[in-house]
Amino acid sequence: MTRPRASTNSTLRMTAALLTAAVLAASASAAGLTTAQSSTFDADADADADADGWTILGEAQGPVYHATGGKQGGYISATDPPGSSGTSYWRAPAKFVGNQSQAFNGKLSYDIRDIGPGRTFADPDVSVQGGGVVLEFRQRKRPKGKAWAHFNVTLTGKRGWVDASTGRKATAQKMQTALSSLNVLLIRGEYRTGQETFDIDNVLLRARVK
Repeated sequence: MTRPRASTNSTLRMTAALLTAAVLAASASAAGLTTAQSSTFDADADADADADGWTILGEAQGPVYHATGGKQGGYISATDPPGSSGTSYWRAPAKFVGNQSQAFNGKLSYDIRDIGPGRTFADPDVSVQGGGVVLEFRQRKRPKGKAWAHFNVTLTGKRGWVDASTGRKATAQKMQTALSSLNVLLIRGEYRTGQETFDIDNVLLRARVK
């Protein structure tokens, strides 16, 4: 008897699921870390095959869901229109906020891509806000062209974190305050002065295992 061939969509979903499992397993195997929250934008990993609750803060248009073409499996994108001002950020969904105190001394990791003709410029790359505290972090590198760039941010309040209200170095105590009642988590999407398209994939909030 001739067996029916699996559909292309089924094969893609199975491949995406395997890749997602590999990403999560690799993250969990990092010394003393476990994945607390994640958005991989894959149908078999997240609740829905869509933006998983992520929104845009700023003038960019999106998000748009793509089932394939991400670092692994699906991803989401947004487009910055000509003549826009300010910097657009990815805003995390409800599952990433609230009491995230277990993530103190853990890591936030993500993959991003930024495509456009304009010049890059400096701005905060990650912002955590909660308990009356706003802390900002700047990466040392920026995404370049069509290649996905991977970023890790250690959630200690030290080593690059700044208190936005004072411009001074942040502290571990303020990071603990922000994470314990986190109401906003932002990841920078826009990096260029002109019109651009920017993408995000594999956002993982990893907690330190006690």
